[in-house]
Amino acid sequence: MADQYDDSNDAHANFVMFFGLHGKTPYENAIIITYFSFTSLSTVGFGDFNPRSNPERIFTCAMLLFGVAVFSYIMGNFIEIIAKMRDLESPFNDGDNLSRFFGVLRMFNSDKQIDYDIMVKIEDYFEYKWEEDRNLAINDPEEFHLLNQLQFGIQVDIYKKCLFNSFLKNHKDFFVFPKEYDGIQHSYYNWNDDYYQRFMVNFL
Repeated sequence: MADQYDDSNDAHANFVMFFGLHGKTPYENAIIITYFSFTSLSTVGFGDFNPRSNPERIFTCAMLLFGVAVFSYIMGNFIEIIAKMRDLESPFNDGDNLSRFFGVLRMFNSDKQIDYDIMVKIEDYFEYKWEEDRNLAINDPEEFHLLNQLQFGIQVDIYKKCLFNSFLKNHKDFFVFPKEYDGIQHSYYNWNDDYYQRFMVNFL
């Protein structure tokens, strides 16, 4: 078709006129435009439809540049969604890793089965850790970095009132430190003291 029509000598040649879109129905034009857009943005480019004039070529270049940027953004978000879905399945992955750990123990135990009571204790320990370890909420470096960007007072509230509320109530006697001035005890440190707050946040 390109050999039959040389648009270099026709200043009025354009995509619509060259491919006869003006004589087609809106439905047919929608299919052709969609087909041309997808083959261009996907970098397939069969060449059966292509821009015929310089303004159309400029517009197509801009469209391709924009399309690649949008496609890259969408794929980046899609990959991030998949990564988060894998994080949601991490307890199951931990269970699989624990099963493989038992297999390694058996291999180094002359292929003898590990004592059942020991296996139960190990499983109970890790199940308790996975359910009760509040630091898993900020285990990811990105999440920890986000936490550190908050005001220190908000960080204290997150540790004290959210993550470790029950822990601090159950073991409050272990976190009572007396204040001493010249060897004389006057009072105790508490969450109102800046030094105590920083110590507890670092400790937890």
